Order: sequence, then C-alpha cells, then structure tokens
Amino acid sequence: MIRVRARIFALLATAVGMLAVLAPSAAAAAEDEPPLSATRQPSQFNWADATIDLPWTAAVLKDGTTCPGGRINFTPSEENPAYGQATANGMTYHITLREFGNVSGTTGLSSPEAIVSIGCGYTSGTSTIAASYEYLFYFKWSGSGNSSKGAFYPKVRDFITSSDSSGSSRYLVQLIDGTGPVDGQPGKVTVRHFLYQVGTHTRTFTWTDEGFVANTPLIRYPEADTAPV
Repeated sequence: MIRVRARIFALLATAVGMLAVLAPSAAAAAEDEPPLSATRQPSQFNWADATIDLPWTAAVLKDGTTCPGGRINFTPSEENPAYGQATANGMTYHITLREFGNVSGTTGLSSPEAIVSIGCGYTSGTSTIAASYEYLFYFKWSGSGNSSKGAFYPKVRDFITSSDSSGSSRYLVQLIDGTGPVDGQPGKVTVRHFLYQVGTHTRTFTWTDEGFVANTPLIRYPEADTAPV
C-alpha cells in the first residue's frame, strides 16, 4: 500500500510539473504586451500613435454592452492623423488630444497636463453604439532627476465628463477648454454639451482637492459625469 501511494504521489508531482512548464507565466503574458508609450517632451507626445492602459476596467455602454479595459495600441487614422484608433476585444477604440496645458496645467500641480478624449463602441449593421470619455492626464517623470535615462509617462489625473457618441446621440461634448489657476483661483474646465431636443448646455468644472466638480449637473443626463469603472 505504501509503495502504491508513493507511485501515485510521484505521478501527481510529475503531472503538476508538466502543467507548470506548459502554462504561460504571468511574466510571459506581460512580455507579450507592447510597452507603454513615453516621451522626453510631453508637448510632442503623439496620442494618436500611443500605447496606453485604458482608465477603466469595463466601461458600460447605453445598451449594456461592456467595453473592456486593458492596454491598447493606437494607430493614426489615415483620414485624420491626429485621431488614433484601434480594434480589440471585439470593440473599436479611439483617442484624440483635446488640449495640452502649460507646465502648471489646469490644476497647478507643477506637471504638464493634457485633456484627452478616449472612446469605445461597436457597429452592428447600420447601428452604432459608442461613448467617449474626457480625461485630464498629467505627465509623470520616470528616471533620476533630469538624467538622460528617463522619460515622461502619461497618467490619469481625473475624469471630467463624457459623450454618448452613438448614431442616435443623446448628449455630445462640443467644446472643452481648460484654464489654469489665475490670481489664486483654482483651475477650471469649460464644457459645452449638445443635448438631444434641448440644445446646448455649458458648464464649468472647478479643480478641488477631490478632483473636478461641476457647477451643475448636466440637464436630463447627469450620468454623463459618472466615470466608467
């Protein structure tokens, strides 16, 4: 009986060892992903041709469909090189730079900042379901001081608002403009939405210790200011 048990344990150990060899490790899986994009000059960062980690895990579209997050490698559109696009997870993703700030940026936190629109959706037949999310990014230095062995990486500072960019859009960002701190006043972002059967609605998002706060909810569609998770 002891010998039989010993043989069983030996066979199990061999099988486990073979599975460990055959199964890809987490490190190997990570190596398959393209590296994140970086730059030495944040003002020249090419968002349309960048590889970034999306700021959400699973963004839910208005029909309940989920847009997975993860690392996305964007490439410039042939029609508009400033517009980056990618196809992954059965979805189409897009990215575009709205505005690049100065050294102090919108928040005054002493780092270059950019307002960036990132969207996701799909088309089925003649119907398109999609959403676009407006974020404030900042550039974080990775390196030792100002040495030549470092670079700036874009990081999310905060979510601002969103658009329903479907074929039958209910609310759509028409204009978004950031202003840095002036005379002791906090930085602000002005956003103008176009609302279906309503018209335009312009609001101001003020930077606070807890992030951006709108002066009023969006008419009819307050969910526009809820960040995807």
